[in-house]
Amino acid sequence: MLQGNPPLSLELYKWLGALAAGAIAGFLTHWFSRRRQRTDVALKVVDSFMAMYSEIGAAMGILHQQHANLDASQENTVRKAGDWFELVAALYESNVVDRHFLEQVGLPDQMKRFRDLARSAQAQKPTFLADALGDWNHLAALR
Repeated sequence: MLQGNPPLSLELYKWLGALAAGAIAGFLTHWFSRRRQRTDVALKVVDSFMAMYSEIGAAMGILHQQHANLDASQENTVRKAGDWFELVAALYESNVVDRHFLEQVGLPDQMKRFRDLARSAQAQKPTFLADALGDWNHLAALR
């Protein structure tokens, strides 16, 4: 008996199966890679937060003070912390960073606390941080 080539439909199914397996493998590789990148960014954000911890604490302390006699250095300390929080809020909002990880370590709560203190300080002394608060759009949008 002579055997011929397998039917075309069997070859087509093999080809489609290989294509589907390749697509699934590619998707999973991309998904895991993207997740790892977001975690890496979150770790860098936390590392940066820890490096700036004393400056952020100083800024929070300044925001708790009476605001009538603040000097330029104190306002710059607050602005620096606010600009950093704004950058992190932008990363958080655009889902570039692992949001769940940042929530686990409490960083969004710290950002909201800073934002609320800055708003309160600005309400007591309208010229304090007036332009900075207008620039911190991502920080203002945090829920």
